[in-house]
Amino acid sequence: MSNPYARSRMTAGSLAVLGLVLFASGTCAAQDAPTKLNVLFIGNSLTRANNLPGIIAGMAAASARTLTFSTQLVSAASLAKHWKDGKALAKIQEGHWDYVVLQDYSKEAYKDPESMEQYVRLFDAEIHKAGGRTLLYMNWALENAPDEYPQIVETFTALARELHASLAPVGSAWHTVTSAPGKPAFALYVSDHKHPKPAGSYLAACVFYRVLFGVPSAGLPSRIEWETKVLVHLSKEDASALQQIADQTPLVAD
Repeated sequence: MSNPYARSRMTAGSLAVLGLVLFASGTCAAQDAPTKLNVLFIGNSLTRANNLPGIIAGMAAASARTLTFSTQLVSAASLAKHWKDGKALAKIQEGHWDYVVLQDYSKEAYKDPESMEQYVRLFDAEIHKAGGRTLLYMNWALENAPDEYPQIVETFTALARELHASLAPVGSAWHTVTSAPGKPAFALYVSDHKHPKPAGSYLAACVFYRVLFGVPSAGLPSRIEWETKVLVHLSKEDASALQQIADQTPLVAD
């Protein structure tokens, strides 16, 4: 990777074709740039892989911020399964969350958007009752199903607008990398074509950091630790390029 900066400019240029050229306002989760947040992550292995919440918390700690988090993560679980199980709802009702992140099954946004919409609405109502705000985790298209990306964007942005929810457009940041001409500059997927490599989780964390704290991810360290464990360690050049992609990804407005 001889020129990561040039590469990041190339991939950022493809944002023009994303179809998500919306003003970055209400869903930049913290117009007041908070320094301390309590966040609950509900989802499955896309969130658990490489400890995404821990990476975000490590980024916060490295920039004099604090992210306290808890998780309710079940492999291959949809939001429907989480709702019916009841454990995620019980955690929401503890009532001290600034944000509750909802991450559905990877194919739900295009295979069964009606189910996703139903359970996001149910969770959103409970999150508001508990005094929190909903943050939707837009997942990426599977590596062997890139044509599903537009439907993923449509489903997530429509829900975010309808519910005035925050949106972490991770899938759009990934699309910037994977849709660039030629070989992708970064290997984001593991061999199952679904789960993220550390670089993919780092990119996702940069998007979340920007949305949650209302500030760019530029300048964050390339080596992220959390609870004495190194979760991701990239070159400074690659980290900077991924930060730039995350910071240039349009955010959806309320």
